[in-house]
Amino acid sequence: MSVYTPFGHFQTAAGGNFPTGFTFSSTVNINAIDDQPNKLTGDGTNLYLLGNRNDNIYQLTYGGTLVAQQSVISSTGYDGLSYDSTTGNFYVAKADNSSMYEASAWNGAYSQIFLFPTSGGSDIRNIIYVSDLGYFYALDIGNDQIREVNPTTGAYTGTNIDISSKSTNGRGLTWDGEKFWVQDISTDEVYTFNFSGYAGTTVSIAANAAVGVDFYYDPTQQQFFVTNYVNPKELVIYNATF
Repeated sequence: MSVYTPFGHFQTAAGGNFPTGFTFSSTVNINAIDDQPNKLTGDGTNLYLLGNRNDNIYQLTYGGTLVAQQSVISSTGYDGLSYDSTTGNFYVAKADNSSMYEASAWNGAYSQIFLFPTSGGSDIRNIIYVSDLGYFYALDIGNDQIREVNPTTGAYTGTNIDISSKSTNGRGLTWDGEKFWVQDISTDEVYTFNFSGYAGTTVSIAANAAVGVDFYYDPTQQQFFVTNYVNPKELVIYNATF
């Protein structure tokens, strides 16, 4: 099924099997792995956690068990970790110099590919690559928008989704093949947005992930994952509902 969007892109998803919500499954203590856990992504085989404490990317099972780890790029913080299913490349957004880095594997050499936009009063707290659409998307809480970013130049394309009706302090950003999910750190809720705005779904994560710093959906597992910045730090796993 092809779905037209105002961004001028087409997306394809077999059967239209997109999540409509999620339910709590389990919590995994990851404090010993990294006590400053941050961004999450997955490649269909493993989950990857970007940690601020040791500037490492940790390869985990989807159940949260550590498999391997690799140092990445020294930073005072990271604004994004994502995976391109079409090329197998990984992307790391480095907060302290607003740079996007690319590697051919999670444990490969990361090289800078562009500076992502920070002008116009924006405050980017997450930036992910969406393979379906071929663009990066930035969660900009300065303008309360999801902004489309050119994958070659890093420039804001001028197209955006207004999220201000629901989220004004977003941290987590993920794509399910049809819509974006934004996790807000102030309300402890997750909201869905399509290319016209709010898509009608609000789910509270306050009971299990009150300080979520990233929110990631993996379609191969049909699960959502939250890095919960509590003591001890946790990976919170939710089962998607359809």
